[in-house]
Amino acid sequence: MVISNFEQRLLAKLSGSFEPLGFELIEGKKQLRRQLTNGDFESIIFSVSPYEENDFWIEVNFGVRKTHVETLVQQFLTNRPDFQSDTLTWTTSIGKFKGLKYFRHKVKNNITFGSTTNEITDFFVTSGLPFMEQNQTLSSVDLLFNAAPEKDSRFIYNQVHRCFKGLAAAKLIDSPKLYSLIDMYRFHVIRLGNDEEIERFEQFISFLLYYNPN
Repeated sequence: MVISNFEQRLLAKLSGSFEPLGFELIEGKKQLRRQLTNGDFESIIFSVSPYEENDFWIEVNFGVRKTHVETLVQQFLTNRPDFQSDTLTWTTSIGKFKGLKYFRHKVKNNITFGSTTNEITDFFVTSGLPFMEQNQTLSSVDLLFNAAPEKDSRFIYNQVHRCFKGLAAAKLIDSPKLYSLIDMYRFHVIRLGNDEEIERFEQFISFLLYYNPN
């Protein structure tokens, strides 16, 4: 993955703010990552795209990996095997978190570089990091995905994958809603998924019903 000079500058600047908080810069993956327990971690991921000469758009995504959930679902999803160890269980962008559909940060001719990086840092200090810390547990992941199963989730981009991960979280906390969620998410996968995803979802359900997490 190619890192541009602007991205290197951006990552270097932000890592200086986040490394004291326990985040490590993984430059090749364009992200800051903080390790939790049991293989779980938090990530802040940066996507840069050019706008005009010396102008850039910056989109920032963040989320948490629950390794137990990912271990269950990734064997049934179609992600590349070399990507599976980096998958996040839930993820959202600053814009989606704020309810702003098309929000991205803009750096214009480097003039606004400092103010933009300060704005990103301030968001995480006041909102992003507390939210990640509040949503590191299986119970909180269950709430993120399963509190309103009839609606799309703003904490994952692929709504078919949401169905897998929502059921995994429900199973792992022994939720009494598991069977009703299966019915709801089966409907969503049939509506949204392709034939392979539908088949894998049915295999996943069969596996999950007999899975004993203890």
